[in-house]
Amino acid sequence: MFARSLARRPSSAAARYGIGRVALAERDHTRAVEELERALALDIHWRRVFTTPLALAYRGLGDAESAEEHLQQRGDIESLTSDPLRRALDELLESANAYNIRGGRALEVGNYTVAADYFRRGLELAPPDPSLRQGLGVALFQLGDASGAMEQFEEVVRTSPEHTEAQFSLGVLLADRERNEEAIARFPAALEYDPGYLQAHLQMDGVLGRSGRPDESLEHFTRVLEIDPTLAEATFGSAMTLVRLHRYAGARDRLTEGLAVNPERPHVQARTGTPAGSGARRWCPLTGSVP
Repeated sequence: MFARSLARRPSSAAARYGIGRVALAERDHTRAVEELERALALDIHWRRVFTTPLALAYRGLGDAESAEEHLQQRGDIESLTSDPLRRALDELLESANAYNIRGGRALEVGNYTVAADYFRRGLELAPPDPSLRQGLGVALFQLGDASGAMEQFEEVVRTSPEHTEAQFSLGVLLADRERNEEAIARFPAALEYDPGYLQAHLQMDGVLGRSGRPDESLEHFTRVLEIDPTLAEATFGSAMTLVRLHRYAGARDRLTEGLAVNPERPHVQARTGTPAGSGARRWCPLTGSVP
């Protein structure tokens, strides 16, 4: 069934993921690694879903180092295929979860006003829900209401300190207001619950660099590249940090290494902004993607 789905839609990361899971269940570890790596390449945003089965597949091949590397990036989010019937049923419901789903879909297409309305309606039914409040904060930020967004993130962190996305989002907003020391405290809080949260590592690297602590910044960039050597933003950021430290040969070598693994990206957008090719929707530094 997964193969038939893939034949209809070759770019389906979910179908590749399914084939990889079947191969893993059949102990065909070579096939499992191949399919799961291809699924990850198709949709990098599901990294934290794919890492656990990938780790098991690499472990089955006897590659303990790769297995451990993927385990460090694991998370607890669920990968779902697009299901029109399920979507139609969800839209019939008047529940906090239904409003959360609708708000998330509105965010995905850049309809931020509608998203904010859905999240607010969900919060009327379930005021303590941190996911709804986080979504509302992202929608408000995209609408230009940074202060309103910060209020939402602060409330999420106050009631649910383990909510990594809220800790990260709050850190980004604090850094944007040049409250660097407060921001630096937020990113480790996110990493405490999710050590593989690469965007949190990258944001903390940037804030440390701007705070006159390039040596600490370089340590974190190095850690990020150990987790994912292909991350162009980390390569560029670490190279620029080496320049600030007057270690020009090291910066040159780092950029050369980066071009070797990212030949299609001769430069990267290292600071918060809209990356080339993002289209009409606004890139969101609170999530590190175009919602």
